[in-house]
Amino acid sequence: MRLPLFNLFEYPKHPQLYDALRAAGPERAWTLMSDLDRLFSPIYQEEVKEFTATTRAKVIKFMNMVPALSGADKSSYADQAAGYGPKLMFESTFITLWLDNPGLLFKEVVEVVGAEELRAAQELGHGVLALPLHLGPSYTIGPLISHSMPTRLVFNRMNFDEIKQAAFPNLPIEGFQLGSVSAFRAGLAAMRSGMAFSIFPELDPRGVDAHHVPVEFLGVRIFAPLGPVIMSQAAQAPMVPVVLSSLGGGKFRLVYHPMIEAPSKGASPTDALVRLWAIIESELITGQTGEWEMWHEFDRMLPSSEEDLA
Repeated sequence: MRLPLFNLFEYPKHPQLYDALRAAGPERAWTLMSDLDRLFSPIYQEEVKEFTATTRAKVIKFMNMVPALSGADKSSYADQAAGYGPKLMFESTFITLWLDNPGLLFKEVVEVVGAEELRAAQELGHGVLALPLHLGPSYTIGPLISHSMPTRLVFNRMNFDEIKQAAFPNLPIEGFQLGSVSAFRAGLAAMRSGMAFSIFPELDPRGVDAHHVPVEFLGVRIFAPLGPVIMSQAAQAPMVPVVLSSLGGGKFRLVYHPMIEAPSKGASPTDALVRLWAIIESELITGQTGEWEMWHEFDRMLPSSEEDLA
């Protein structure tokens, strides 16, 4: 299946195009990219129409399982979810254009809210466990954090090193593929050296295992990964949930939530996990409900049997 016209994976292959867009500046670049995307979109949508229809039906099915959305416009949310992938790639590509130019990036493209929350977490001296949520152009959150403190991130499928070299070679950020090394050890090492370690908290792509516990979310019980909280506890590093959202027209808002303190050594990690998922729930209900990437895999969070519900 062909990728959208603008996508991060192919970013390193088109240096001349992206040099030209950078030269245009954010406002003009957004218009140019939008015009080109509008021309290509009918071609792309024709190729992926079956996938889009299947995705939309699947998302509505999952949303029907969620009591908190019982009175919501699930049809509209499902449309958003089905179109989330191309939008994610378009917006992530646009932000990536400016990642190596912090003056322009934070003046004209990204508004930051809650920077003091990240600083407060950093000042505790144990590093920071940054938890970007799968909302909006989330692929750029790690590099955005690295403008405030050195960052290490873990990714599932991405040619990160190539993208970094092409787009933001000067940022103090490094990434590694999930499964290539121990994420737990790499995260601890990063935080113990004073870095931020960035990991998506909602789903472990390797599947549900013993390090998952049931939590109430949107009125239904799901299995949430304990890994991030266990890592926070081991490093005694606070967790900072982070959300990036589009304001329209090439403007974005990066929000650092108040830190969730690391559970003390020997304490149950469940309370901190419940606090984290309350933040995720609040973001979905009050903000980008349909643009949560996890709707595509929501069934992987649900109990697989009645025994699991016990």
